[in-house]
Amino acid sequence: MTHALDELTFVSLVWSSAVLEKVESQISDEDLSEMTDLIRELETLLGQDDVPLELKTAIEKHLEGIKRSINLYSIGGVEKIRESLERSVGALHSDVEVLKEAVDSGDKTQTTVLKKLVSFIDRTTAAANKATNTAKSIVGLGNAITDLTKLLGP
Repeated sequence: MTHALDELTFVSLVWSSAVLEKVESQISDEDLSEMTDLIRELETLLGQDDVPLELKTAIEKHLEGIKRSINLYSIGGVEKIRESLERSVGALHSDVEVLKEAVDSGDKTQTTVLKKLVSFIDRTTAAANKATNTAKSIVGLGNAITDLTKLLGP
């Protein structure tokens, strides 16, 4: 029994590996629905009169980019959601005083808004990670196959 792969098989495996690097798993409809529901809940909370304007503004400006990336998911894919999350979470540091005031206020509505924001970010991050990790596993498999073909030789 020979372990050598013919040229056609080798080229096919290399091509598959290259194509699989561009493959991205999909976020499930259930996850997308849950993220959209969390956005609606957060927007409803932010619409309440007893939420300070500074807190509303701080959260809305960070939420908008993530919301847009979720709405355009079919075009931008998981990576755009991940990028938007990273930008928004990183930019939250610019509003740390407003967020700290909300925490320190002890106000139930403000605390609920912050908890809902954290829940939304956690859920969206988990869904994006799940899809990305699956894609990375497929790419890893493709790379392993390519490495194996190189090891086995022509």
